[in-house]
Amino acid sequence: MVLRRRQSTMLCGLLALCVREVTALRVPAASSTSRSVVSITSALTADLSLELLESLESAGERVVRLGAPLCVDDAGVVVGEATCSLQGIVGWVHVASEFKELVAARRAGATTIWLNEAAAATSGDLNTQGYFGTAIIDDFADAICADASELVDAATAARRARSMRKASAVDTDDNRNSRETDRARTPPAAAVPGGGVAASSVAAEASSNDVRATTKFCIECGAQLPSRAKFCSACGATQ
Repeated sequence: MVLRRRQSTMLCGLLALCVREVTALRVPAASSTSRSVVSITSALTADLSLELLESLESAGERVVRLGAPLCVDDAGVVVGEATCSLQGIVGWVHVASEFKELVAARRAGATTIWLNEAAAATSGDLNTQGYFGTAIIDDFADAICADASELVDAATAARRARSMRKASAVDTDDNRNSRETDRARTPPAAAVPGGGVAASSVAAEASSNDVRATTKFCIECGAQLPSRAKFCSACGATQ
């Protein structure tokens, strides 16, 4: 009897411990989903001050340190921790100092920040970057900052730019679909049996050719004149 009581007590204790463990695991997951996520590689976070990381946390960002930079393999597939743990998070921002990592983050679906002093100094400067370089940077970087102290504001700016980019893409697709619909609704040119065009179209083109054949334009003022005119009736210039 005493043994059964001891077994019951131990079982209750184990159940209580399991409940506490499950609760402890669920609380961070629930709170983390309500916060934005900024991922940074460990090599880059080593150069960032503790105050900066705390400022990101205070601004509502959950900083995720990645053990290795994001990269793209030979098949064009993004490899790294983000492929399994971050891609499903809405509003995920990745900070990269190398352009190749920036490209990988974009392919993984992240909103991107390029931490590069030289790029920030020449951002939008067509004389320095050229049209091609500017277009490439715009495609892969939602925000550029020269110093890590700008990351808090850069994260907000990057998400705003990404949202506007997506809205613009939707508008472009809608306009394209509208044009295709209008084109489909436009009736074709009137045709006659045998593949020819309607007589009215032939007559209009012939009339236009006749006008061009019997008239010309003054070489000085551009006035329309009879094709045989030797002087312009408007300005008097010799033709």
